[in-house]
Amino acid sequence: MLIAALGAAAAAAASGDSHPAADLIVRNAHIWTVNPALPQADAVAVLQGRIAAVGPDAAVMSWRGPGTRVVDAKGGRLLPGFNDAHVHFSDGGASLAAVQLTDAGSIKEFVKRIADYASHASKGEWIRNGEWDETKWSPARLPTRQDIDAVTPDNPVALDRYDGHMVLVNSKVLALAGITAKTPDPPGGVIVRDASGELYWFGKVVHDLTQTKLTEDSLRDAIVIRDEFISVASHETSFFKPSFLISASKLSFVKAPKNPCALL
Repeated sequence: MLIAALGAAAAAAASGDSHPAADLIVRNAHIWTVNPALPQADAVAVLQGRIAAVGPDAAVMSWRGPGTRVVDAKGGRLLPGFNDAHVHFSDGGASLAAVQLTDAGSIKEFVKRIADYASHASKGEWIRNGEWDETKWSPARLPTRQDIDAVTPDNPVALDRYDGHMVLVNSKVLALAGITAKTPDPPGGVIVRDASGELYWFGKVVHDLTQTKLTEDSLRDAIVIRDEFISVASHETSFFKPSFLISASKLSFVKAPKNPCALL
């Protein structure tokens, strides 16, 4: 679709066909078009969020009008957008239905949201996802099981950090995993302990335990929530739009070698 759009737009620009003025023109660029018929170009015109023309500076500048924003790329590399709009099918929906911790601005708010969620959860139900971010707290510090034990006495808790590289669990999970202060460090790993020898941080030892399977009902709910989110996002944001669309407010250029593959 991108190749066809670029080819047709270039032909229109070169032929001098009448057309409306572009909203944006990027000129003096080193553009990789992904079109074998026109692999490199100097300029691109954008109209209503879509590529309208691509080709030599002179041809594309014919799309300029009184209100056109013209950006000089100063020889920088311009590439088609890389949109990775995939979703982990079940986890994507489940995370939207889970306790929302990413924008919690303090440890107090973090604990409150977990407590509120736990108050509506069934006894024994796993509380997962969360995607917390301690860098938004003042002072910034990593949460511990002691922060959440009191508000989650009846539920195992395994909450992901937003980057997926850490998981916070409560004492109930440690008990289920059979991990105590006397548990030796696992091969290739370290259990971090406080001054009294109590567990503080640990690695993958409970990973398999926390990967609980969704029930049929929770999976169905996750899919519904995910689909509702995509429906709203596709109308209100550019995240799910085709990759040949350009966001004029987020243009950036880099100096690059002539071989675009070197940038990948």
